[in-house]
Amino acid sequence: MPIDSYFLDSRFKIHRGIKNKFIKSAERKAENLDQYKIWIGYADKAKNIIPFMETNKASLDKTVEEYNVPRELTSAILGAESDFCK
Repeated sequence: MPIDSYFLDSRFKIHRGIKNKFIKSAERKAENLDQYKIWIGYADKAKNIIPFMETNKASLDKTVEEYNVPRELTSAILGAESDFCK
């Protein structure tokens, strides 16, 4: 699906000033990818993504059906941004 089609979705919103929320983020502070992975707990996230996907299969299947977003992508975002909804 072309990215432009997502902008046409009524749920899409532009949040002015959102960049200010990321001034002190790990992405900006890390000097390299290895340091970033340590800070965000990448090894644990990599270990936990499969059990998360198995436990939440029905919900993830709905995101694929309704939004055409791969379950792996949804899971990766939830893992990175919320430690798998914890």
